[in-house]
Amino acid sequence: MGAGRPPVGSAGMCSHREQMLNGQPYLPEDPTLVADRRACRRLVAAFNATAPDDDDRRRDLLGELLGSFGPDSVVEPRLCCDYGKHISISAHYFVNYDAGLAGLSADHHWRQRTDRAPRTTGHHPAPD
Repeated sequence: MGAGRPPVGSAGMCSHREQMLNGQPYLPEDPTLVADRRACRRLVAAFNATAPDDDDRRRDLLGELLGSFGPDSVVEPRLCCDYGKHISISAHYFVNYDAGLAGLSADHHWRQRTDRAPRTTGHHPAPD
């Protein structure tokens, strides 16, 4: 095994996915991680190709893509991410267009009544 390459597969060793989720060095070219990224990117491409008024299709795709997606939350295309299943968005969350979530490879939970994206323009859901 080359220098800098994390060991995997021996007794007591984690998979590269587990190493990634634990913040340890891992091989991004691991076949399982490559397959996960490709599956995620297919869903992201479908999401980004939705029509502006296709809210139901967007919600369905986000339900497949993310670990969880709360009610009354909104994600605007264009979205980018590598491993969507590690992202949970709670209720009443707004993600503006051009959100880049590519660096999120560990579990992330976004809570209520906030917004996120590099181009966020201050649109917060109205309080109850």
